[in-house]
Amino acid sequence: MYDEETDNQQPPKTDTSQVAPASEQPLWTGRPSQVVNLKPFGLHALLAAVVVTAVVVLARHTSLSWSVLIWILALLLIPIGMAAWKWLVVRYTIYELTSQRLRLRRGVINKRVDQLELYRVKDYRVDEPLFLRMASLSNVVLETSDKTDPVLVLAAVRDGETIQNLIRNQVEHLRDRKRVREIDFD
Repeated sequence: MYDEETDNQQPPKTDTSQVAPASEQPLWTGRPSQVVNLKPFGLHALLAAVVVTAVVVLARHTSLSWSVLIWILALLLIPIGMAAWKWLVVRYTIYELTSQRLRLRRGVINKRVDQLELYRVKDYRVDEPLFLRMASLSNVVLETSDKTDPVLVLAAVRDGETIQNLIRNQVEHLRDRKRVREIDFD
C-alpha cells in the first residue's frame, strides 16, 4: 500500500477475497498526489476569504444582529466541504500495477474498480507540466484498445518514467507470452 508519512509506494498486501492467477505478481502501487488539488484548494480558500471579509464588513458597517452574521459565517462550510471532498476523491484513488493488469480503484462513497489488461496498451507517454515538475511528479498516459478506458492517465505520480518503463516491459512480455499483437485499422 502507500505509506503517506514517508511518501513511499510499497507492494499491496494480499487480499484473499480476490484470487489472482498464480503467475500474477504485484509490481507497483501508488496514488495521485494532492498537488492535483492546488487549483481547487486555492479557489476554495479565496471563496472562504470572501465570506470572512463580507462578515467583517457587515459587522462594522451595518446593524445586523450577530445571529445573522453567524449564519453568513456558516457559509464557510461550503468551500471547506468542497475542498474536503476534493481531498477525499484523490485520497481514495489507488493505482495497482501487477504483472498482468493495471487496476484503478476510485470512489469515496461508491467504489469503482477498472482493470486494464496490459497487452491492450498501445502507446505510452509521460507528461510533466511545470506545476507537477516542481513537485517531482508526472502523468503517465496510456493509450489503449480498451473500450472502457481508451486513454488512461496515472495522474501526478512519482517516478513517471520508471513506471512507464515498468508498464512497457510488462506489455511486451505479455504480448510475447500470449502471442498477441496490436493492429490498427484506420
